[in-house]
Amino acid sequence: MESCTGGNITLPCYTAKRIGVDWRYKTNSSTHYVVASSFVQKDFKDRFDLNRTTKAQHSLVISDVRLDDQGLYICIEDAGLGVRREYQLTVHGQFSYANTQLRIYNNTQSI
Repeated sequence: MESCTGGNITLPCYTAKRIGVDWRYKTNSSTHYVVASSFVQKDFKDRFDLNRTTKAQHSLVISDVRLDDQGLYICIEDAGLGVRREYQLTVHGQFSYANTQLRIYNNTQSI
């Protein structure tokens, strides 16, 4: 999965048993618990949240993505006994409208 800095991204995770999940974040040098037993850990509460629109959904939402959010995210159900989903997040530099071209057409005229 990919995101630009400053954006938001949702990493989906649906479970079969409707019980707690852990979300882990791994870099080359360390592993962090982002969510433990379906509760966002305090070091991550400012920009990370769980989307729980259904009982089986435990999707991780990252707001205001930063370059150091890049890494492997793992959703683990029931302490490893259930569903396991992995997402490699790649973060690119900030999106800039200055680097895009926009053409608006009104009938046959280009504005």
